[in-house]
This record gives sequence, structure tokens and C-alpha cells, in this order.
Amino acid sequence: MLLIFDLDDTLIDSMRVAREYKTVDALDAMCAAGLKLPWGREDALRRLREIDAGAITGSAALKSFLEAVSLEVIRFEKSGDAQKFFLIGEKAYYGNLDKNVYTVLPGTCEVLNELSSVHILVLVSKGEERLQFHKMVSAGIASTLFRKIIITSVYDKKVAYQEVIKHFQISPLKSVVIGDKFDTDLMPATLLGMKTIHVQWGRGRNDEKGKKMATASVKSLREILAVLAKIEKGGL
Repeated sequence: MLLIFDLDDTLIDSMRVAREYKTVDALDAMCAAGLKLPWGREDALRRLREIDAGAITGSAALKSFLEAVSLEVIRFEKSGDAQKFFLIGEKAYYGNLDKNVYTVLPGTCEVLNELSSVHILVLVSKGEERLQFHKMVSAGIASTLFRKIIITSVYDKKVAYQEVIKHFQISPLKSVVIGDKFDTDLMPATLLGMKTIHVQWGRGRNDEKGKKMATASVKSLREILAVLAKIEKGGL
């Protein structure tokens, strides 16, 4: 079979970097720009991390956090202040990601090595090419495990999937996409007739559509081995 993997929060723990490091960077940047907090720094950081854990994106988390700040204490002096702090926080949250160390999800390397001996593995990831390869090297994922790697700048991966299918001349019916977000990773594959496996990691833990609408949904990458066996036998 043709197996197409997402990278962030499917193979590597990108959410850990956001939670442990980028929330700190964003909060410190906003405070340095003049944001007044109604709580102490550690309490504010805890609140931001709690919001971030349940948010769809880091940007959405920052907006919700600033709304909470404004409701508690601040009447921004200018109508544009909230947007100003948001843009500053967003830049810090998504900036300098290549300075961080990334780790794989439990079992990632073992699973990839096992699958690569019997299936065609492909990586399709949304992001900046240099950064995505940095993440792989940092996490210890060998790029040689994949027969093709596509780093795309758009969230909708349908065109990338079509390119992969055409390149390997494999039917969508014999292809499986594995990712953590239904709308961007899995729905485009579903529209092409491909099977999908939703990974409940990072923001994928909150993706109810992925849990309900994917061919299967797993909490651990090791679980996909059993899922793939069922797909091969026509059980899914």
C-alpha cells in the first residue's frame, strides 16, 4: 500500500514545543510590548497553556487569551491595542521554531522502519521546507524512510496527494493517509477515495471530526499497524 504521513503531531511532537516553549515566548513578547496582566506571570502562563491545549491553532489560543485578559482588567487605551498584542504574540509563537529540539511520538521510528519494508512511505507536510527538515533531523527521523517528501505551503493537501498518486501510479483505493487534523490532512484524502487514519495527538486530541469521520482513529502510532492489517483484509 501507499502510506502518506503528515509530520507535525503525527510523527513528531510539535505540540510539546508549542506548550513548553512557544507559549513562554508569546507571553514574554506581549508583556515586553506593554501588555498588563491581571494575574501573576506563572498564573498567566498556566492559563495560556490551558487555552492553547484546547484551541484549534496557536493563533486562536492567543486571541482567546487576550479576550480573557481584557475581560478581567484591561480596557485597552486604543481600539487597536488588542490586535497589536495579538500580532506580537503570534510572531513570537510561530517564530524561531528552528531553535527548538523536537521529539518523536512514542514508537514512531520503530513503526516507520517496520512499515517501510513492506509499504511505500511518503511524507506530505505543510510548512516551510527548511524548518520541516530541521524538525525531522532534530527528532531523529531518517528522510530515507520516505520514497517521496512534499513540503507544501497550503493547508489543503489534495493537490499534493494527487501528485503522489500519479507519481507512484497507485490507486487511491490502495492508499492511506495518516494525520492529526481532519480538515487539512484527512478530508482531502477522503474526497479522493483514500482511506484515512486520524492520530489523536496534539490538537488532534480535540478534533472530533477526525475521531468520527476518518476510517479509523488511534491514540498511539503503534495502533496503526493493526488498522492497516484490517484495511488490507477489507475489514475497514
